[in-house]
Amino acid sequence: MRSGLSAEGLGDHRTGDILALAERAGLQSIEWSGDAQSLSGDRRRAAELGSRTRDAGLVVGGYRTPYRVGVDEHDDALVDEALALGARRIRVRAGLVGAGEADEATWRFVVRALRGLAARASDVGIGVGIGMYRDSLADCVETASQLVDRVGEPTVRLYWSPPRFEPAGTALRGLFESLPLVCAVEAPVAGREPLADRSALWERALRMVDGGDVDVLLQPECVSAPDPLVRDAIYLLDRQRAVG
Repeated sequence: MRSGLSAEGLGDHRTGDILALAERAGLQSIEWSGDAQSLSGDRRRAAELGSRTRDAGLVVGGYRTPYRVGVDEHDDALVDEALALGARRIRVRAGLVGAGEADEATWRFVVRALRGLAARASDVGIGVGIGMYRDSLADCVETASQLVDRVGEPTVRLYWSPPRFEPAGTALRGLFESLPLVCAVEAPVAGREPLADRSALWERALRMVDGGDVDVLLQPECVSAPDPLVRDAIYLLDRQRAVG
């Protein structure tokens, strides 16, 4: 288990400031965003940012992209950008229609596209992580797990994040049932809602992923100042030490 930061919600911040924030908070990894950090289509910028990240003593846990598997094209460029960045995995979206609305042909098409992307990425040592989104085949933990099972490639795993208003027990049951498939856990950071306010959820979630090859990523949501991130990073690292 590694504690980290998703830079997706920090598009208004300079990359140097984000690196300094991650170091100040004592985090271990960063997931950079193709959109927020303007990396899409710019392999030189990706390589430079990856080098600076490693120089700061941090791992590039992932490359977060808006790529919609089965809809968008040119996934070779996506793999090249992730390789230049030095990312351990590429975060993608599974299609553009919800699981309940998709017919079997859509499922087969997205599964086939995911297998193709996974093959190209694994050739250079990169995994694929599927984010959970409405209007995608991975619109909840059950359908995300079903999708990963159908793809059947060990390098294709999923991101888990607790639904905001779901009871802790229900959310944790979803994590437990999908745990072998999870590559990252996303912990939303909001200025007025510290992670400690949901300690019943986060302490048990961290125990579940302890010892695994999983990034626990602070995910900023409408956070303009660094204080909430540092606050939640301190809580995350304290809980990580407690369960380790």
